[in-house]
Amino acid sequence: MTEPNQADSKQGAVPAIINALHPDARGFLSVVVVFLLFFAAILGFANMPTFIKTLFAPKEQCWELREVQQKLWKFNKCTGEAALVEAQPPSTATGDTPKTQQLPASAAASR
Repeated sequence: MTEPNQADSKQGAVPAIINALHPDARGFLSVVVVFLLFFAAILGFANMPTFIKTLFAPKEQCWELREVQQKLWKFNKCTGEAALVEAQPPSTATGDTPKTQQLPASAAASR
C-alpha cells in the first residue's frame, strides 16, 4: 500500500473513500447515483403541479366580524378567539389600532 501524499490529505472524506474503491465499484456507484437522481427528478416534476397549486391557493380567512348584543365582535374561526371591537376609528396621528377586549363567558357559551 502506498503512503498518502499531501494532495490526498486535503481532499476530504468523500473523495478519499471514492478513490479507495476499486474502479469497477466506482463505475457501479456512479450508475446507482445517476439512477437515483433520475427517479428523484421524475418524482419532483410529477409533484410540481400539486406544489404550485398549494403555493398559490387562496389562504383561509380566519377573522369574521359579527354583531352580538348590538356590539361589534371579531371572531377568529381558526383559533376560536373572540374580541370586542370598539366603535371609534383608530387615531391616524398615533397609528393606534382599535382596542379590543375578551368576550365575556356568557357570550362565549352562547356561540
